[in-house]
Amino acid sequence: MADKLELIAAVFTPFDGDGLLDLEAVPRQAIRLIDDGVDGAFVCGTTGEGMSMTVEERKAVAQRWMDVVGARLKILVHVGHACLEDACDLASHARSIGAAGVAAVAPFFLKPVNVDDLVACLVKVAGAAGDLPFFYYHIPMATGINTPASEVTSRLQRAIPNFAGVKFTSEDLADLARVTELCLPKDAVYYGRDDLLVDALALGVRGAVGMSYNFAGKHFRSLFDAFESGNESLAAALQADVKTMIGVSFPHGLTNVLKAISSMAGVDCGPSRLPLHTVSSDELQAILATSSARPSIERLLA
Repeated sequence: MADKLELIAAVFTPFDGDGLLDLEAVPRQAIRLIDDGVDGAFVCGTTGEGMSMTVEERKAVAQRWMDVVGARLKILVHVGHACLEDACDLASHARSIGAAGVAAVAPFFLKPVNVDDLVACLVKVAGAAGDLPFFYYHIPMATGINTPASEVTSRLQRAIPNFAGVKFTSEDLADLARVTELCLPKDAVYYGRDDLLVDALALGVRGAVGMSYNFAGKHFRSLFDAFESGNESLAAALQADVKTMIGVSFPHGLTNVLKAISSMAGVDCGPSRLPLHTVSSDELQAILATSSARPSIERLLA
């Protein structure tokens, strides 16, 4: 087993009061990640509201992260798009700026109807990335693509020369176990459910991409240390804080609530874009006041 958990923050995209990119906030975001011992940034993914941004905006965000901390953090760029040509354009751009890798969901509006079509879509995007490591982003709750990741992974390993692993965001731990068996140790598995990380660790996963790591990297380092030392009760308690935060946030949109919580950590990333509504300070305080989440969140931010 690896002696360290690789933590990649699925970073928020900062917007200003007019809903435009606020790229001056990126250094503040990066400083928090580095101070918390986070290893990298996953840019323009679900947490980063990538699907609510134009192609040019996504390129600008990826470029900014590379310019600010590309030499200090692993920058993985999400390039998935409903339009494959746009996904390929984003993958080629990520390669041109020297990103550490790209990840992609398959087209998610007009969806691939079988594994062959799904693989064909991902092969095309990976090809546009050249020799850059390519990760399949499996997130069925968002894409509606419910083909088990394990069915896709074995095909991708044969079809994509630059295949490097899977970003797995699902509660299907049986499928995760099969993906882990297929990938490790040659290819990476990044788990994307912050609230179930202990379960993934038990399956041998040693990589995580998640939204909570924007402000809670130290908390997750402690969780991993407790798990590795066999302190199951402490690991469970630390995981419970995350479950509480996710559970309270989910009915309101999740990403937008955690973006508001980030401001409590001193990293204000501005409003969210529709279709997510912006969670105001008053709304956040109301959410915390009507739940038991405040102590958990305060421990996460410590």
